[in-house]
This record gives sequence, C-alpha cells and structure tokens, in this order.
Amino acid sequence: AWEVRAAAAEAVGRIGLVTAAPRLVQALADPVWWVRFRSGEALNALGDKGVASLRLAAGVDQDVVRRAASLALAERGVSA
Repeated sequence: AWEVRAAAAEAVGRIGLVTAAPRLVQALADPVWWVRFRSGEALNALGDKGVASLRLAAGVDQDVVRRAASLALAERGVSA
C-alpha cells in the first residue's frame, strides 16, 4: 500500500538510516506522488549522503525520478 511506503520513507529519514538511501532513490520512481515526496524528504534528512544520492538521481533519464530529485534538492536550497 502506498501509505505504508510513504510512512516507511518518512521513518527512514527520521531515524537517519543512511544505508537505506539506495531504496529511497528507487522510491523516487514510485507511481504515487506522496511516496516520491516522502522519499525525497527522507533523502534530504540523511544529510550529505542523501543529498549526493538526490544529485545523482536528478541526472537520470527517468523524468519522474529526475523531477522528484530536483524538487527535493530545491526544498533544501541545493542545486542539482
């Protein structure tokens, strides 16, 4: 369920589970906007590792991933 995926992403960011960054990047391609949004927020919350992951995701060919990553970076005030 998308609600569970979104809550899981949010929890990862709250507890600072940096090892989950690759899964959060994958979730940037989720079909549900809330999951993408929470995943981007969680990556931002992970600090340098999360921001680096967002920057990489902002350069991929998948439009939905690129947009989600770019928006998350913009919220932090960081450019892709």
